[in-house]
Amino acid sequence: MAPITGSERTLSRRSVLKLGGGIGALAGMSALLAACGDSGASGGGASGTITWGAQQFFSTQSTNKDVAAFVKKSLDAFEKRTGVSVTLQVQSSDNVAAMARLLQQASQGRAADASMVDSYIFPQFAQYAKDITSVTSKAGVTVDDFFPFFQPLVGSSSKVTGLPIHTDVRMLYYRKDLVPTPPTSWDELVEVAKPLAAKGQYFLFPAGKSEDPIMCTIWPGYWSQGAEILGDSDTLGFASGAGHDAMLNTLAFIKRCIDEKITPTRVSTFMVSDDMLPDIIGGRVSMFVGGSWMATNMEAQGVKDVESTWGVAPIPSMSGTDFATASGGWMYGIFAKDAEATTNAAQFVVDTYIDKGAMAQFCTAAGYLPARQSVYESPDFKGGPFTDGFRESLAKYAKARPGSPKYAQVATAIQVAMSSVASQSATPEAALQTAISTLS
Repeated sequence: MAPITGSERTLSRRSVLKLGGGIGALAGMSALLAACGDSGASGGGASGTITWGAQQFFSTQSTNKDVAAFVKKSLDAFEKRTGVSVTLQVQSSDNVAAMARLLQQASQGRAADASMVDSYIFPQFAQYAKDITSVTSKAGVTVDDFFPFFQPLVGSSSKVTGLPIHTDVRMLYYRKDLVPTPPTSWDELVEVAKPLAAKGQYFLFPAGKSEDPIMCTIWPGYWSQGAEILGDSDTLGFASGAGHDAMLNTLAFIKRCIDEKITPTRVSTFMVSDDMLPDIIGGRVSMFVGGSWMATNMEAQGVKDVESTWGVAPIPSMSGTDFATASGGWMYGIFAKDAEATTNAAQFVVDTYIDKGAMAQFCTAAGYLPARQSVYESPDFKGGPFTDGFRESLAKYAKARPGSPKYAQVATAIQVAMSSVASQSATPEAALQTAISTLS
């Protein structure tokens, strides 16, 4: 599996994870664009032509030469077979602005016929996306083949409107020579980690004011206690009651890790999982919580025999059962104006990213995890270290963030609370109260 490094990761993952919480501020950004005018290209391909809006990494202009070659080959084959001309519109690498612009364009009927959308906010786009069931049915693409957390975003057996092309997952990584049996509960984790930390081998997790840290460090522990981020009518899930207790427990566990000296306070500065790499490479880590791409990036940074040295397991929960983890990824919506362009755009996306062979080849080239469960059995998919463990967690424990615009404010407030506790600048109680007050 090809590693995702340097500018490739910066475009396709790092910027999303650092800015993802801000994407929910789409309403404000859209209002700004409306006031200032939108000079971006319009979609709406005429008969025989379609427009294609994509992040650069996922297109023919990808900085990953394997991705660029695969997508170009698929594009050329599609145009030759159908006679349809496809025009690429590269989305801004500023994902907040790109998604805000796209939402405005979709609401005005001007989005590119096939457009990439960050999956967790797809519910905000769903009302504008076209029904493409006729294309997916003919291609043998079914809703239940996607991982469970994706299925509501894809649609239903009677109406398909979204097409996820890849995914990721957060896991506990552990050194097998130091931790023969991975802990399942918070108590077990502390017990295992204390003697190792005394020797300079710590338990790490990202806890900076960014999106990947809360996907690694907050939501899995919070969800595993049966709590939800937002309730009916977008009510705050942790404002009171069991949800409040669950969030307080999660923040208190961060404090416990710092107090027990199994985790250094500098985790409060880690903005993405990759910020832990220097410690991992330096042999200063016994366990860490990070994204599925970490194994590939560890190899790319010179860590030898990753799969023989490290193992992966579900992120420990407070109880040691009822595990949860956070997942994401990009997907496509079809926003064409007429039926012919809708069919052509959907077929292009299916042929390039969704068909079993296509998704297998694309994800292999990109170093991603397939969004469809059946693709893992494809001979065209070459997984990396721990693919089986990732797949199991995606099927059993993965959840998606709520697609509500309110999530942006929630994410920002919890990022601040998490970082404050990790840096010891606030107690869990004070940090949570500040977050709730900010959101009230």
